[in-house]
Amino acid sequence: MIQIDRVTDRQIATAVRRTLRSGLHADILRDFLAGIDWSTRATARPGTIATLSNLEGWTTAFDEGDLPESQFVSRLSALLQFPKTRQHLSQVSQ
Repeated sequence: MIQIDRVTDRQIATAVRRTLRSGLHADILRDFLAGIDWSTRATARPGTIATLSNLEGWTTAFDEGDLPESQFVSRLSALLQFPKTRQHLSQVSQ
């Protein structure tokens, strides 16, 4: 487990890249998200919280069939296009 206040943008981007490598491998993202300890949320960066919250929401929506694979992949891919993911997250989460 990694505490949320220690999660970096690079770690998030790496998990998303691995998820999208050679097709969609959502289990990689699920495992990454399951390994986050939210108990230190009070001291975590707001951008990190927003990014991880959106990733959790998108993954849940995808798993439940409420988000088509193409949109899930598009949202994940869009995160990787920005140098500072958390600054642009609101554009992606629409």
